[in-house]
Amino acid sequence: MCIGYRYRRNRCCVSLKYLISEDVGKVYVTNRTHGKADSLSKQYDSVLSIDYKDRYSVISECDIIISATSSPHYTITRDMLEKNIINYKKRIIVDLAVPRDIDLAVEKLSGIEYFNMDNLKITVDKNIDKRLLEVSKAEKIIEKFLVEYERWYEVRNVFPVKKDVRKYVENLVDQRLEEGFLKLESCNKEDREVMQGLIKGVANEIMNKFVYSVKECGSVDDVSTYFKCLNSVINDEWERVLL
Repeated sequence: MCIGYRYRRNRCCVSLKYLISEDVGKVYVTNRTHGKADSLSKQYDSVLSIDYKDRYSVISECDIIISATSSPHYTITRDMLEKNIINYKKRIIVDLAVPRDIDLAVEKLSGIEYFNMDNLKITVDKNIDKRLLEVSKAEKIIEKFLVEYERWYEVRNVFPVKKDVRKYVENLVDQRLEEGFLKLESCNKEDREVMQGLIKGVANEIMNKFVYSVKECGSVDDVSTYFKCLNSVINDEWERVLL
């Protein structure tokens, strides 16, 4: 039951629209002025308009009672509620009025769960706190993503250095292998290819290990500094070889 349908945006009206959208079944609507409640019953089959003075006669049927009026008196009192309840079951009573529409003492009756604006404010505040906590978690996730993205972008910028390093390592391996093969007179072509594959594989594995370890473990500045130093070393080595 909704008590206090006055205008389209008041709290009781919003609650009523939600109840209708959720298809909760029959909804009694009452107001101290009949016209507005009667117009609702013509719009919706599930809405039944009743006289304000008859509200207690149907209250035992109701599972949910919502009140939001500007009445100077209680719309529901404990004594009248207790007298008119025939069957005791779980009922939810929501007082959306300020000041209160419903006698606070109703919450002491068996099966009644009573909520007013103070209760709802506490619930809203808790939900806001939860949302703020989720925002904080989201910010941490975004921050982590940004750090990873910056690290990836920095590594992307040093790919040319990685290629130079690979070229330097391959040339160095070929040079050392040729020097070794000259000392191994009995080494045939097949043995050379096997040794070349093994040594180059080990060299590449070591190089990749160092490169990707820096990417995963180092900060963005660490990655940049590491590759700048590596590039400098490689360039110095190439100049020494060429000389």
